[in-house]
Amino acid sequence: MLRGILAVVLAGSIIATATLKQPVKNSSRSDSFEANMHPPSDVSSMLHRACYDCHSNETRWPWYSHIPPMSWMVHGDVANARNAMNFSEWSAQEGETSQKSAAILMAACALIESGQMPKKSYLLLHPDARLSKADQKRFCDWSYTYARGLSANVP
Repeated sequence: MLRGILAVVLAGSIIATATLKQPVKNSSRSDSFEANMHPPSDVSSMLHRACYDCHSNETRWPWYSHIPPMSWMVHGDVANARNAMNFSEWSAQEGETSQKSAAILMAACALIESGQMPKKSYLLLHPDARLSKADQKRFCDWSYTYARGLSANVP
C-alpha cells in the first residue's frame, strides 16, 4: 500500500515537473554578443553550436531537462553558465566596458584551449558541440585580434 502511494506521488511529481514551462528571459537583440561584437559567421556558428545552450537565453531544453533529478542538475548548470557569461545579454553584462569585453574574450579562449569548455558532461550528450583544434584556433585568433582592438581604443 505504502509503495503504491509513493509510486503515485513520484509519478505525479515527475509529470508535474515535465509539464512546467522553462523560464524564458526576454532580452533585446541589441544586447546580444553578435550585435555588439560582430563575430565572423563561422565563429558565431561555432558559438551557437557549442556554447549557446548554456551561455545564452536561447537554451534548447532536451527532454531529460524536464525530469527530476536530471532537471535540477541541468537547470543549475545553465543558471551558473549564464551568470558566468550570457551571450544574449552581452552589452548589459560582459560588454559593459571595452576592458571587460576583452578580458572575457581572452578568458573564453583560455577555457576552450584548456578543454574546460564545453564541459565534458555536456559533450557526453551533445557530441556536435565538440570543438576541433581548428575551431579552437579560429575562435582564439579572432578573440585575440578583437580584444587587442578593444584594448587599443581604451583611453
